[in-house]
Amino acid sequence: MNIENSVDIERPSKPKLGRGKDADDVQVNPQLSVGRAAASKLPKIPQRYRHLIFGVIQSGLTCGVAAAIASLPYYADGSFASHWSHTYLYSWMIMLPVVVIAAPVIRRIVDAITH
Repeated sequence: MNIENSVDIERPSKPKLGRGKDADDVQVNPQLSVGRAAASKLPKIPQRYRHLIFGVIQSGLTCGVAAAIASLPYYADGSFASHWSHTYLYSWMIMLPVVVIAAPVIRRIVDAITH
């Protein structure tokens, strides 16, 4: 018995946006998308550096969150921002090279254990 033939699977319909329009029918005005317009004016970095840019962004975000969590006890005495900024910069200086060096190794390990 084939399970695929015995079970009725309903596909979700596209969301309606009023007046019978599907989500695919809506066109976005490019002048209204501020983020995209601002990003298009930035100079582009060559694709060969994307692993480095990824590492900078990923380690910066992770260190920022970890530093904020570690600095929460300092919120009550009003020194959260000072403690967070010092902790963040110190941890990012240490983690950035680790992330940039470890990323290719981790990618190879993941490629080896997945198909």
